[in-house]
Amino acid sequence: MNASVFSQSFKEVEILLKSLEILQQKGVKNINKDGVSIEFKKASQEDSYKKIHSTALEKFDYDFLLEDQSFFQFQYENAINKKTLPNIRYAYFQNPQGFKTYLDFLHEQNLSNDEIEEIGDSWRNEYEQFLTEMELNVSATTIRFDVESDFSRYKPLIHSNAHLHIGHKTDIRIPFDKIITPLQFVFFVLKHTDYNKWKENIEKNSLFVSMLIKEKKKATVLSSTFFANGEKDDIYLI
Repeated sequence: MNASVFSQSFKEVEILLKSLEILQQKGVKNINKDGVSIEFKKASQEDSYKKIHSTALEKFDYDFLLEDQSFFQFQYENAINKKTLPNIRYAYFQNPQGFKTYLDFLHEQNLSNDEIEEIGDSWRNEYEQFLTEMELNVSATTIRFDVESDFSRYKPLIHSNAHLHIGHKTDIRIPFDKIITPLQFVFFVLKHTDYNKWKENIEKNSLFVSMLIKEKKKATVLSSTFFANGEKDDIYLI
């Protein structure tokens, strides 16, 4: 995968998230060029996942912020030469706090539709307080896809060049035999974090399905140099 494929797929992530009506805000800074904040890097070294998440929101360390306050980050650097791989990092941080939309919050107050329309945004302060008092989402997790340009770290069957991390402070590292695009990563996350919404879109959303099928063909299969034949005897994602 080259920079132009990455860039085009990145743009299509925004299109998809908007079409699903789950995008709250696109990032205000270019993480791919500017990097994340020093504060976010420091928080990432700590054990508190909630601190990492809240720091990212405070410092705008995201490319796409979703309505439920989960977010995506994407980074890409070209390969130095043909003997190396691009340096890639895609990350999804799920909101560790329970979440309800503002409209759901109003409905829970047993208000009529007319009353809700009259209230408008005037209960936003009460809503924000409600969110801060919600219980932690104990199943919240992170999902990260990495491709490492530093070939010296490659150890077949131990440390693959392309791999998927699941969870904060875990040893779950699932090998990949290909480089996926930003949009493919988003599809993967959506499927495995919101089954009901995924099922609904697969069954009823033709744009969603067509984008999924089209994007699957853009993955770059790794050569045996970067994914040794011996690794194919192990369990990995294809």
